[in-house]
Amino acid sequence: LENDLIRTQLEIDATYLALDDAKRKEEAGHEAMIARIQYMYQNSNKYSIWDAILNSENLIDFLNRIEFIVQIYKTDREMLAEYTANVEKVQLLADNLSAELDNLLTMQENYEHQAEYLEVVMEVLDIQKN
Repeated sequence: LENDLIRTQLEIDATYLALDDAKRKEEAGHEAMIARIQYMYQNSNKYSIWDAILNSENLIDFLNRIEFIVQIYKTDREMLAEYTANVEKVQLLADNLSAELDNLLTMQENYEHQAEYLEVVMEVLDIQKN
C-alpha cells in the first residue's frame, strides 16, 4: 500500500509538471492570437479580398494576393486549432490531477484505517499472549 501511495504521488507530481507546461503553451498561444488579431485589424485594408480584386495590377498579382490571403486564413485556423487543443489539454490535465489527488486521499485514509486496525490486532494479540 505504501508503494501505491508513492507511485500515486509520483503520478501527481508528473501531472503537475504537464499541467504547468500546458498552461504555458495555452498562454503563449493566447498571446500570439491577440497579437495576430491586432495586426490583422490594423492592416485589414492590405489583406482583404477586395484589395486583391481592386488593386491587383494583373492576373498573376491577383493570384499571388489571393494565395497570400488563403495562407493567412490557413495559419489562423491552425493557430486556433492548436490553441483549442491546448485549452482542452489543460482542462484534461486539471481533471486528471483532481482525480489523482482524490485517489491519493482515499489511499491515505485506507492506509490509516489499516494501520489503526493492525494496532488493535497487535494489542489484542499482546493481551492474549499475557
